[in-house]
Amino acid sequence: MLRINFNKCQNDLNYFFNMNYPIFKNEDQLQAYCWQLAWNFFPQHRGKMWAVPNGGDRDIRVAKKLQATGVLPGVWDLHCYCNNRLTIIEMKAENGVLSEKQTKWGNLMIVEGAWSYVCYTVKQFKVAFWFATTGLHCEGDGWEEWEKYNG
Repeated sequence: MLRINFNKCQNDLNYFFNMNYPIFKNEDQLQAYCWQLAWNFFPQHRGKMWAVPNGGDRDIRVAKKLQATGVLPGVWDLHCYCNNRLTIIEMKAENGVLSEKQTKWGNLMIVEGAWSYVCYTVKQFKVAFWFATTGLHCEGDGWEEWEKYNG
């Protein structure tokens, strides 16, 4: 099991987890905000998380080019590879639901050993990112597990 020196990073983690954050009406705004949080607070993990531009309205020529170069429907928004583990994160607006293709792709990744999180809020993203970068994992929304380790 990975051991974490919480004394070293306690102040940053407390600020990261307890700061106020806005509520977003669309997935793009939520994802952009969460990306910046991860980028700014955890520079040691830069390059270990990346976005997959899979959705959106595109010109038919661009869509065909993306498909021809390997873009797959249903692939989740954010991927984080840390501690020899792939974590996939799908960002959803308040009432968003996974599409059938997203569910199928997510299940495929879970069978291959990936950890998966569907995040509707910044708080949920923070928990998912924290688990992805520490190697700790739990079921549910994660706050109880984070508090158990962070005390």
